[in-house]
Amino acid sequence: MWYVSRSIRFLILLCLGLAMASCRFDDSLRGTIGADSGAADDQSLSASSVKKTSAAPILAASGTSSDAYYYLISIAGGWQPMTFVYDNDVYFAIPSKYTDAGSGGWHLSFAVWEPDTATASWVDGDSGTGGIQEVISKTDLDVNGFNTESFFNVRLTDDGGTLKGVVSKWFRSTNYTFLPSNSYYMTGFSATSFATISSSSLLVPTNPSTGAGGFADKGFDAADDTWQGETIRVFDVQKVGSTFYVYLTTRNNPTNDTYYISVMTTTDFISFTKPTNYLLEGYSRAEVFVYDGGYYMVAFNHSTLKYNLIPGDSPTSFDVSKATELAVGELNIGLGGWDESTSFSSLASGYEPILAGVEVVDGRVWLFYLAGGDDPAHFNAVAEFTNVPYDGPRGIGVIELVIDP
Repeated sequence: MWYVSRSIRFLILLCLGLAMASCRFDDSLRGTIGADSGAADDQSLSASSVKKTSAAPILAASGTSSDAYYYLISIAGGWQPMTFVYDNDVYFAIPSKYTDAGSGGWHLSFAVWEPDTATASWVDGDSGTGGIQEVISKTDLDVNGFNTESFFNVRLTDDGGTLKGVVSKWFRSTNYTFLPSNSYYMTGFSATSFATISSSSLLVPTNPSTGAGGFADKGFDAADDTWQGETIRVFDVQKVGSTFYVYLTTRNNPTNDTYYISVMTTTDFISFTKPTNYLLEGYSRAEVFVYDGGYYMVAFNHSTLKYNLIPGDSPTSFDVSKATELAVGELNIGLGGWDESTSFSSLASGYEPILAGVEVVDGRVWLFYLAGGDDPAHFNAVAEFTNVPYDGPRGIGVIELVIDP
């Protein structure tokens, strides 16, 4: 589905997109709400949240049916945009659908946001076709000549200009015969630059019979009522030294009343070392970052039903006794804005939005949340959010986290 040089096309589109995004946030959108401390001692963190998108999201679903992101860009508890930083900008890897039909998606689309600007820009994967097209189609072929199939979630990281990460995508056991069944599995990803992203960037096993030469794995799915009972397909990726840390969320399937955060490691996204125990119990959806020389994690606390900011002293050690609660949902709910709908959060409270990611750019910490959907004035919603189509979050908002020294 590529008709001209990908590098030329991406450079043109990114230049145009960034030019359109030159409008900065208006200072009138600033509204700081301090976080409430949930920590146990005087050395706990202090942080505040500054909402940047009171008037409108930085990115919204399309009103043009020829765009890859017309129908859906997210489903609560499932498919969702995920962030990564590349060339000092924030990118969104977005599973996208044209229609509700299976052939309509899920494809892989991308958007880019220059920090502190009011809008993000979609990346057109095929300028020779009308509308904004996906970058990788589910019908593109992988290195073995099989259809790429549907994407679930994608989390990448910039490794010195090379993009690496983890992709959750559909595999067919008739193609990859070592797999027990058709399902979504995690696999690795590597592209020498953003402009060279293609279906061959997926590090699927090069031997479809044995599984050798690549990665296709569910994580944990023991269904044994322990922390290894089931892996939820949301993850974060951080590199420290030569090691990549992939943060997982699991739960005690089949009871499904306790969540855990664990981390597996890799150096090449082909071979992975799984953890033998979890890092945190009662938390999910880890977003790990380094700020001012220290490690931090934003995660959802299933006891308080709030997001927590948790300090750490290494990629695998975080101290929940020094955590602080973050103001996220309270910046949106009941304020009459584009993002006050809680209908699209799969979190237990129904109050806190799903996060697309937390990223640090030029010493500032940005939190991206998914919201909105039931207001036709904002989101091309031809029906109320309780009906299809358009039954998922339709926009991405921004909060700046200010961590006190």
